[in-house]
Amino acid sequence: MKKSGDKAQPPPMQNVEIALKVIDHLSAMTGYWNTDLICQFSNNAYSHWFGKSKEQMRGIYMRDALGPIFEKNLAHIQAVLRGELQIFEREVVIPDGSIRHSLMTYTPDIVDGKVCGFFVHVADVTPLKKVEFELAAAKEAAATVAEQELNTLKQTNATLERLGAIGQDITAQLDTSVVCRSLYRHVAGLLETSSFSVLLMDDSSLSLHPALHMESDQEREHNSIELADSVHPYSICVRELRDICMDIPPDHASDFSPAVNIVGTAEKDNNTSLASRDDIRSLLCAPLRVAEHTIGVMALQAHRAQAYGERERLIFKTLCTYGAIALENAFAYQRLQNAQQQLVAQEKMAALGSLVAGVAHELNTPIGNSVLTASTLSEKSVDLATKHREQKLRRSELDLFINQVEQASNLLVHSLESAADLVLSFKQIAVDRTTAQRREFDLRKTCHDLCATIVNQINARQHQLIVDIPDGILLDSYPGPLGQVIMNLINNALLHGFEHVASGKMIISAIALSKDKIQLRLEDNGCGMNEHVMGHIFDPFFTTKMGRGGTGLGLSISYNIVTSILGGKISVYSQPGMGSSFTLDLPRHAPLQ
Repeated sequence: MKKSGDKAQPPPMQNVEIALKVIDHLSAMTGYWNTDLICQFSNNAYSHWFGKSKEQMRGIYMRDALGPIFEKNLAHIQAVLRGELQIFEREVVIPDGSIRHSLMTYTPDIVDGKVCGFFVHVADVTPLKKVEFELAAAKEAAATVAEQELNTLKQTNATLERLGAIGQDITAQLDTSVVCRSLYRHVAGLLETSSFSVLLMDDSSLSLHPALHMESDQEREHNSIELADSVHPYSICVRELRDICMDIPPDHASDFSPAVNIVGTAEKDNNTSLASRDDIRSLLCAPLRVAEHTIGVMALQAHRAQAYGERERLIFKTLCTYGAIALENAFAYQRLQNAQQQLVAQEKMAALGSLVAGVAHELNTPIGNSVLTASTLSEKSVDLATKHREQKLRRSELDLFINQVEQASNLLVHSLESAADLVLSFKQIAVDRTTAQRREFDLRKTCHDLCATIVNQINARQHQLIVDIPDGILLDSYPGPLGQVIMNLINNALLHGFEHVASGKMIISAIALSKDKIQLRLEDNGCGMNEHVMGHIFDPFFTTKMGRGGTGLGLSISYNIVTSILGGKISVYSQPGMGSSFTLDLPRHAPLQ
């Protein structure tokens, strides 16, 4: 008896029909094959897959149904007949010619331990495969992009490293011409370069004058460009302080090729090269600027249109920055050299004035003595002649006159010989100072002759100068520059060391260190110097008496002479209140200049 709420159960046959109906409406393909590989059942989807009806599928042999796929699936068929579950993918061309991707499942039908057949379940995974392929393609594209970006990054890093090295090379130069040629070499190595130009602002800031212009690796002359030119890109670039990148129309190529001719070539040869400029298609220029100061423009031209992209412009602007810094440094160095040459010339003139004063002072004594003796002898001669005419001359007076003449003659000879020796010394010193002539000389004699020119001035200041050098130290070197060094060291002691010393002493000594080297030393008992002063004493323009007679170049020049012309070394040792000692280690044979 049915109870309230009980559901009605369909008869078994109706359940089977319902199940078959459900299976027929599945999108997945389902079928059953017996062990003889004869189809026992297929749903609508499975039948449609093969382009057949359910009735046509029932009883069909599997090889006939699958066609070429049968051989591909044979291993799985044999395995499922052994009772092994098989799951695999297969790409199938269906009767309408389209390609479908399927996931196949072969499930063995085992009854009482015996395989009676197998169920086939085929899921069409074509949409999933499409998504999978699209994802794989996207992944591959992303990997390609990532690889390209990585390569770009590597190239950028390599370029930056190369630009850093290039910057060091360019900014290390201190000559304008060398800087420009270095810029050309590096620009041509990084960018397409048919022509290259560096034009610098003139002193009036009204025009751009060429510093270097290269075409096809040949240097050419270049026209100046007025800054007021409203058409030319170089003048616009400088006036508006911006880089210009442009393509040049074929009929205007010659307007942007202002080269005059190849340096050192004939005009007839130039005509051919001018025609080749008509194929210029790209131009890139940027101002050369340091801080707020514009010094010129750098420009490139190429035969190919659109030769300069964003990367090339960035590289070019970086090189322009390096070039501007290097050129500004070169200008500053040239100004420094000019100032130093002027100061050196002034110091040489001061030294020459000191030498002339020394010559006058040293010659004054022997010549003065000679004049006095000669005038006295002249008066005695007149007096003797008068007495002789008047016949009043006594024998004793004649003997006295003869004795006085003999003494005066000796004094005149001695004074004039002294003057001649001094003139000879002055002459040698003057020649040595004004020329860097190499010769063999005796160190003691050279130092003695040098000191003879100023010893009286030193003595007049209550100071002493002692030369303690043994005979026989011969040098094949440059006595003039060596004398300039010794004079600078002496003047340094007089000006700085003895400023507060009433009675100072300087000693010039030398010893032979070996058959190839000697050591020359100048010591004084002056006020000495502290470590700070001693650490900068050879620096150009360093002086503790700026504006009070010191230029700061004397010892710097001495250092350069010793280390370059004489091929030696110079060092100093000093302590406050303990005097100073300058040591020169010199080769007997100076290097050839």
